[in-house]
Amino acid sequence: MVILFLVPALLAATRERWRFYSGAIVLFILTELIVLSPWPVDNNKVLFIWFLFSIILVVEYLSALYERLKGLKGRGVVLAMVVFCGTFSGVLAIVHNFRTSYPVATRVDLDVADFVKTKTPRDAIFLTVPTHNHPASMLSGRKIVCGHLGILNSHGLPYSQRNEDITSMYTRPDLFPQLREKYHIDYVYIGPAERALDQSQLNFFADNYPCVFTAQDVSIYAVSARALQDSKNPMKISVTVPFYNEEGNVEFVLREIVQTLEGMGGEYEIIALDDGSQDGRPCFFGGQWLRSRI
Repeated sequence: MVILFLVPALLAATRERWRFYSGAIVLFILTELIVLSPWPVDNNKVLFIWFLFSIILVVEYLSALYERLKGLKGRGVVLAMVVFCGTFSGVLAIVHNFRTSYPVATRVDLDVADFVKTKTPRDAIFLTVPTHNHPASMLSGRKIVCGHLGILNSHGLPYSQRNEDITSMYTRPDLFPQLREKYHIDYVYIGPAERALDQSQLNFFADNYPCVFTAQDVSIYAVSARALQDSKNPMKISVTVPFYNEEGNVEFVLREIVQTLEGMGGEYEIIALDDGSQDGRPCFFGGQWLRSRI
């Protein structure tokens, strides 16, 4: 609707309104002739400013036109039709966005994130392909060798060498040990994007490193000394609780500890000690505690 009425609005505009709109015209011409960012589609963001000024100009023109048509029968109907068309187009755009499915993360991505956050060191470095919204970095907050190339390019950061090294590590097993040391990689992530590089070469990781996580088409391998050590000793937390004549408190204390540790995630153990109690010698391993690591 704005585009339809923009030309007559410009023709009817006063000199003052032309001065008001001149800056928007300059922006429009610049975005059509010059790529203002590494990604041409980002020029649309500048066009939003032009469009905002165009809306102001068109609304003022329609308001003046409505006043000039005063006394004309049916002008209210025409106004209602214009408002409806302008509003309905926006409604259609919103409905389209609601009906368009673009999942940022899948169920598997969430499972990966849960594993990475609870079972790997916070400063662990992951080898992944530089895709957008990768679960290892986006959902887990872990460092990766190279982020999304589009974002790096937009910020003027060099990435060519890292990108080449990532491809080499996935497709050239003979180069992996050297490059792993160069980037201090702890874990190798293999998902759909990684398998697209060279499926035949990925067996190298399965044959030489332990798989610490697998779900559908995602596998994570431990490749550094500390990651390998963690894979052999998955226990993260050990809690020792001595009891002495506290039969009435055992259930409450253990329930609170289990609830806290489950909320933290990761592997744990609870060592409950009966320190010579004389009040009934409570059984720590029966009933509801059979499912807990006590």
